[in-house]
Amino acid sequence: MEDAKGEPPAYEAVTPQSQEGYRYDQEYPPNYAPVGSVVQSSSSVAVMNQPLQEMMCVVQPRPPDYTYLALFSCLCCFWPLGLAALIYAIQAKSMVDTGHYDDAKWRTNVALGLSIASVIVGIPCIILAALLYARIL
Repeated sequence: MEDAKGEPPAYEAVTPQSQEGYRYDQEYPPNYAPVGSVVQSSSSVAVMNQPLQEMMCVVQPRPPDYTYLALFSCLCCFWPLGLAALIYAIQAKSMVDTGHYDDAKWRTNVALGLSIASVIVGIPCIILAALLYARIL
């Protein structure tokens, strides 16, 4: 096996202007849209940027959570209405987490209404049951 000794081949110096795609005076590709306005002189192209628009983020407040009220009305008052209120309250919480604020507000209002109805129906039923148990009626 012969050892190749000697000088490496000479490399030619290449400036970026002489390579294809790296010229300073080239035009933009047909589908390229530079940001801002393009000012072009005889030997150079300059892109002047305009100030960007300010972005505004609207954060909606989280609707009230009636889960504990619905749980109380389910366990301590009229349980069928309380159970429906609990289901709506849990659905509202999951909808807020996914970003559906309008549906969540509607479901929290339904959960509140069913919880109030459960308390209104449940308290007289509890009083009536206590009176019947004591044999007052």
